[in-house]
Amino acid sequence: MHKIGRHGAAGKPGHLRSFFVGAPAPSSLELARLTQQVAHNNRLDQPERTAADARLFSFLRDHIKHVIYIMKENRSYDQVLGDLEIGNGDRRLTLFPEKIAPNHHAVARNFVVDNTLASGEGSMQGWSWTEAAQTTDYDERNEPLMYVNRAPNESYGNDRSISMGLATSKARHKEFPLSPSDPDILPGARDVNAPDGPGGTEGKGYLWDAALRQGLTVRNWGLAPNPTWMLGVIYGSTAALVAPDAREPYKDHRRVFWTSMTSLQPYSDPYYLTFFPAYPDYWRVQEWKREFTEFSARVSAPSLMLLWLGNDHLGWFDKAIDGVNTPETQMADNDYALGLIVEAVAKSPFAQDTLVVAIEDDAWDGADHVDAHRTVALFAGPYVRQHAVVSSRYTTVNVVKTIEEILGLGPMGLNDALAAPMSDVFDPHAATWSYQAIVPDVLRSTKLPLPTAAHVRIEYPKHPPVYWSKAMARQDFSGPDRIDPISFNRALWQGLKGKESYPASRAGAK
Repeated sequence: MHKIGRHGAAGKPGHLRSFFVGAPAPSSLELARLTQQVAHNNRLDQPERTAADARLFSFLRDHIKHVIYIMKENRSYDQVLGDLEIGNGDRRLTLFPEKIAPNHHAVARNFVVDNTLASGEGSMQGWSWTEAAQTTDYDERNEPLMYVNRAPNESYGNDRSISMGLATSKARHKEFPLSPSDPDILPGARDVNAPDGPGGTEGKGYLWDAALRQGLTVRNWGLAPNPTWMLGVIYGSTAALVAPDAREPYKDHRRVFWTSMTSLQPYSDPYYLTFFPAYPDYWRVQEWKREFTEFSARVSAPSLMLLWLGNDHLGWFDKAIDGVNTPETQMADNDYALGLIVEAVAKSPFAQDTLVVAIEDDAWDGADHVDAHRTVALFAGPYVRQHAVVSSRYTTVNVVKTIEEILGLGPMGLNDALAAPMSDVFDPHAATWSYQAIVPDVLRSTKLPLPTAAHVRIEYPKHPPVYWSKAMARQDFSGPDRIDPISFNRALWQGLKGKESYPASRAGAK
């Protein structure tokens, strides 16, 4: 290091000191060696896929024509599947065991990936990784500030709380009256925080964009909501537009979904209520099933089907409808909704050509004995290996890469271009499969219209809703990840585990 001047180049007191760092230029051979080392460290010298991968995914592309991609919220592997008798779990950290989440366990028992890590730290990054296999520099810098209320959430087409789904304030306000009508807001629908696609095309870096570019069909249930919806929830004005107890909006032709993505406008179900913990996932799946039944009748379904099934986030225990108002019943509701989707596919005309993939956007709210990012990744459908445990290290990017390979989309960016598809998940000989959704016993303590059974067992939550409302009184459930994870996780642990020691050193909160 060479220092110029004690008080800077000008040599005047009070000026910042200037430092210059120099290093000798490496020889040509040394430069080549260092370049190869960097390429190896960054996996740039790894083949995109092996010959075996190519043969496998060529087979899968020929046989799987539809992918249902489900994004869930915030759970770690151990928090849900730690008690599973197979896989690398730690039951001491399990808050939602098999009796609360039997469908997660049943799907995982048939086939479990026990070493998948969520690429995102929280939802702002997590959504981007889950939907685009990449995040933006702005997301990376902004998310830590957002979580301490020092910056706005500007993900999924939300630029300063303005939806980029439409180009003008007038159009936004007409579509969704809570949107500001100020004519001085600059017009345009370019989302400045969107990940870039191939060639640097603005806003073309999402999975649905890749599918549409390939001429495939897309349907969206709940992803990329208009950010003004969240503001309406925060300020209490959403109730004026859509009652939270409107269980089946389609019957009243009551629109409950607006998207902030221009490319998703024509492909989103307006009757699918997006993230809103007071509204059970059971009713979301009823709306999804309504459309899926129509697809089945026509024997024609979209190539890529996207769902946000996020009530495993938990919350709003004092506002939740139908008695789904405790952590146990909300997780059971999310679990049963997942099971209903898998069952519907298994009993449909698409059973032999549809893959169901579910992953948490992040592991923000769970403890895990392996890694704070380890999460729940589930696969169901034809050619998914059965009764197997795969401990290969995968990430969210590998999940997205797998969908790209199956649908023939090609990579959206450098991360997925260099990632390997999840070959260990599949077996070309495992064509036959079936599934029957399981009603969690604790869900029968609610008012949901569940199927009857000959020997019904009702299990009641450990604490009533008033306990959870008091324990979570300071938490903000108006949007994903607005909670304080440390106090939330401690309250959740104490309420479900009682006097068992809280695993502070293993907490998944970051």
